[in-house]
Amino acid sequence: MKIAVIGCGNMGYALIRGILSGYPKLSQLDAVDAVAEIFDGFSFHEKLKKNVVLEEAIAAADVIMLAVKPADADALIRRMKPHLSKQQRIVSVMAGISTTKLASKLGVSKVVRVMPNLPAKIRKAVLCYYATAALSDAERAEVDQILSCCGKTIFVREEGLLDAATAISGTGPAYVFFLMDVMMKQARFMGFDEVQAQELVMYTLMGSSDLIYHEGVSPQTLIARVASKGGTTEAALHVLEQKAVADDIGKAIQAALARSKELGNNEA
Repeated sequence: MKIAVIGCGNMGYALIRGILSGYPKLSQLDAVDAVAEIFDGFSFHEKLKKNVVLEEAIAAADVIMLAVKPADADALIRRMKPHLSKQQRIVSVMAGISTTKLASKLGVSKVVRVMPNLPAKIRKAVLCYYATAALSDAERAEVDQILSCCGKTIFVREEGLLDAATAISGTGPAYVFFLMDVMMKQARFMGFDEVQAQELVMYTLMGSSDLIYHEGVSPQTLIARVASKGGTTEAALHVLEQKAVADDIGKAIQAALARSKELGNNEA
C-alpha cells in the first residue's frame, strides 16, 4: 500500500507518525508540503519519502490523504485533478468540505471525509469518518485500519453527523482543557504549587476516564458512587446544578455545531 499525505502541518504530521508506527501494509509514504522547511523536524524512516513533488506522489499513491487548510483546497484540487485515477481513494481531514464537493471537483468517486481531534498527536484521537458508496467494504476497511493508527475510529453512514462530531470530539479537547484550567487555578489558590496542581488534575481526569471505560457504566452511575449524602461532592454538584452549568455546556456544544454547519455551507 502506497500512501501520500498532502499537507504536513500538525494533523498531517500526526497522521504520518501514526501510519508509520502502526500500519503493517504500508510499503511507501510520500509526504508533500508547500513549505520544505516543515520536514526539518521529521525523523528518518525507511518507508517515508519527504518533500515529494505533488504530482509524483499522487501518481504513485493508492490512498491520498488531504490535510491542507480548507482555504488552500481549491488550488490543490486544480493541481491534483489531472493526475488522479478512478481507483484511488481520497481521504480528507479538511474541515467543512463535503465529499460531494471533493468528488465533483476532483472527478473521482471514492472519497472519505474524516473529523479527527488533537490527541492524534499521541495516537489517541477519535476519528469520526464518512465514506461514499463507491468504496467497497474491503476498501473502507483498509481506510479504517489506516485511520486507526491514530486512535479510535467511528464510521457514520450520514455525512451530516460529522458536524456533530466536530462539536463533540473535534472541539471536545478544548472543553476538557477549559475544565482542567479552572481546576488547576483553584488548586493553586488552595495552596498547591504549579506542578502539584497539574498532577492532581491530570491524574484525576485520566483515572476517571479510564475508570468509566473499564467499568462500562454511565457517568451518572459513577457520580452517584462518589456523591455520598451530605458530603463534599454533593455540595459541589449542588452549586453546578444551581448555576445550570450543564445547560451552558449544552449551549456551547450547540454553538460549535452551528458554526461547523455554517462553515460547511460557506464551502459549498
